[in-house]
Amino acid sequence: MLIINTVMTIVMVTYLLIQFEKDSLEKIINLVLPFSIYLWSFCIVRNGLLQVLIGVVFYILVTHKKYVAYCVTQRKFERPHFFHDILVNTDFDGGSIEVVDIANPKNLQFKIRKDTNSHFAQWFYFQLCNVKGCELLLTLLNLKNTAYPEGWKNYNVMMSYDNVNWMRLQSNFDGDNLSFALTATEDSVYFAYFEPYSYGRHLELINFVHQEKQVRHEILGKTHQGRNIDLLILGNQDAAEKVWITARQHPGETMAEWFMEGLIHKLLDTKDAVSRALLKEKAFYLVPNMNPDGGYNGNLRVNSVGSNLNREWLNPSMEKSPEVFYVREKILATGVDMFFDIHGDESIPYVFMSGCEDNPSFSQKQAQLSRQFKHYLKLISPDYQTKFGYDSGQFSSETATLATNWVGNQFDCLAFTLEMPFKDNDNLPDIAHGWDGRRSYLFGQSFLIAINCLLEEKKQILAEEISKSVELSGLDDLTEFNKS
Repeated sequence: MLIINTVMTIVMVTYLLIQFEKDSLEKIINLVLPFSIYLWSFCIVRNGLLQVLIGVVFYILVTHKKYVAYCVTQRKFERPHFFHDILVNTDFDGGSIEVVDIANPKNLQFKIRKDTNSHFAQWFYFQLCNVKGCELLLTLLNLKNTAYPEGWKNYNVMMSYDNVNWMRLQSNFDGDNLSFALTATEDSVYFAYFEPYSYGRHLELINFVHQEKQVRHEILGKTHQGRNIDLLILGNQDAAEKVWITARQHPGETMAEWFMEGLIHKLLDTKDAVSRALLKEKAFYLVPNMNPDGGYNGNLRVNSVGSNLNREWLNPSMEKSPEVFYVREKILATGVDMFFDIHGDESIPYVFMSGCEDNPSFSQKQAQLSRQFKHYLKLISPDYQTKFGYDSGQFSSETATLATNWVGNQFDCLAFTLEMPFKDNDNLPDIAHGWDGRRSYLFGQSFLIAINCLLEEKKQILAEEISKSVELSGLDDLTEFNKS
């Protein structure tokens, strides 16, 4: 037994020297010490029951979650992770990462995976398992080759222990690699580019609106992978004013569907006076998730066949972009008086909007409505600002293919793309959370108030114009004017 003990100790030391760096001697001692104690005691103790007892105690020590071994060199307690290797999991809705090297917890290396059938790479979302008590240092490599390298400057990773409550983790970008560290307090931890919005949560949102009588749910068609393209119709469908809001054409921009959830919840709040007035007089056509395939597959920009939906509006096809094809056909059938397309921006740390000013057809009517809506939104929400945003001509030759520009040109109506940050809102920074799902949710509710303000102003202007026409006609009242 003495020979066996010696041989096993040598083997274990050799293995651990290979597995760990030289500065990790305490980990080697942590592991070898209890093994050696057990084997030597087995040699000395001849009583069979006592040997079994020692074996049981040893098993509990090295496998129980609360096991700690005295670290001789550092004079501290540490849970060894040798017995349960760190695992990386992306086998869930929206999961995405490429593992480069996870042998050393203090040097975990990853790469961003490219979108399905596409060159875009920016989204990540993964889970690390068996990490409780471990000091972790993670690095995302080769970020200068991602879709938006500027998006990593002053960016902090999002992390969560329960996949529900998310916070920011201080991160360091050196121009190519992004590093972040933590000592895990739970067995598993999630990391993501932004707070995820799963397809499961999307289905829960659809089920929620099914409980409301004033909502009509229409399935416009199916994606390439067989998921529903959901349209929610709220309010007075006979109303003259039609408001269309689409979200998440780019599936990794999950803040867009958090925004929609907040807006929908407010619209369906029967105690909310603004919502009740809007639903009585207007019709809302809402597409909470334009790209369910892309979201489920963990893509940032494209659907399952590699199409960027917000470059498909001029000439969509069933082969490349059935999502746009179906929604566009429905818009042509209903008409639209206000259009908003909800997005997230990787680089600019502000909330801003981009209109259709680059359209040759941009009219004085559209310009006036744009000024009015921006004015109301800025008054209502300090999160919104107009100083920072896209430059004129940002999309050059692609301009006509964008949803906002196509709608604005087709219907001569108010049309905006709303952008929210992946980072934080530098006007109102939140170090702990940055811009997140909750702030997007609340901004969706503020946005609805701005829509109501503009619609009320349009109604007031129309009433004044009618009153002036009555006076000029020489008739006594509005009834006679209408008859004439």
